[in-house]
Amino acid sequence: GILLRCPIEALIIHGGQKRVARISARVVPLMAVAWILFALILIVVNYQNIPSAFAMIFEYAFSAPALIGGGIGTVILTGMRRGIYSNEAGLGTISNMSGTADTTHPVKQGYMQMVGVLIDTLIVCTCSALIILTYGSFESILGIGFDDAQLIQVIASETLFGDLAPWIIFIFMLFFAFTCLISDYNVSETSMRFISDNQRMIKALRIIAPAIVFICCLVATKSMFAISDVIMGIIALCNIPI
Repeated sequence: GILLRCPIEALIIHGGQKRVARISARVVPLMAVAWILFALILIVVNYQNIPSAFAMIFEYAFSAPALIGGGIGTVILTGMRRGIYSNEAGLGTISNMSGTADTTHPVKQGYMQMVGVLIDTLIVCTCSALIILTYGSFESILGIGFDDAQLIQVIASETLFGDLAPWIIFIFMLFFAFTCLISDYNVSETSMRFISDNQRMIKALRIIAPAIVFICCLVATKSMFAISDVIMGIIALCNIPI
C-alpha cells in the first residue's frame, strides 16, 4: 500500500489543487457508495444480530461498571478523537477547502459541508460499526480484540466472501487512506498560499508532503495516532478563540 500511495499521490499533487479536486470528486463518491453497499450486504447476511448490535451499544456504553470505573470517559474521549479524524468538524481545516470552492453562493458550500458530515460520520461510520457489531456476541468480538477494527471487519467479511475478504478490505482501506492524503495535501497547499503564493515554496511543499507520508508509514501505528492527536489538539486550540 505504501509503495502504491506515495508515487500516485506525488503525481496527483504535482498537478495542483484542480487535479486533486477533479480526482477526489470522481473517486470519493464511488468509494463511499461501494463501502455502504458492502456494509449493507454483510449486515443483511447477519440480520439476526442487528437487534443485539444496537443493544450492545447502549448496554456496554452506559453500564454501571463503565460509569463507576471511568470507562465512560474513555469511550467519550476515544469517540471524540476518532470523530475529529472522521470529519474534522470544529478544527477549521475543512473551511480551507471550502474557501477555494467555485460556487455561486457561500451558503451552498456550507450546505455541502453539512451533508458531507452527515454522510461521512452518521452513515459511513455507522455502517462500519455495524459490520463489527453484527458479527456476533460481545464476547466473540472481544475475543478478536477491539484494537484492530480492520481485522474484525476481515473476519466478519470472511463468512460471505471467504478468501477474498482480506483483499476487499485492503482495497477499501487503500482508497480511504489515499483520498484522505490528497485532501489533506489540499488543505496544506491552501494554507501555504495564504502565507505566501511563492511558486518555489509550493513546489517544495509538493516534494516534502509525499516524503513525510512515506516516513510516517514506517512509524508504529499507535505512535502515529499519538502524534496526530497532539497535532489535532494544537489545531483545535488555535481555532477555539476564532
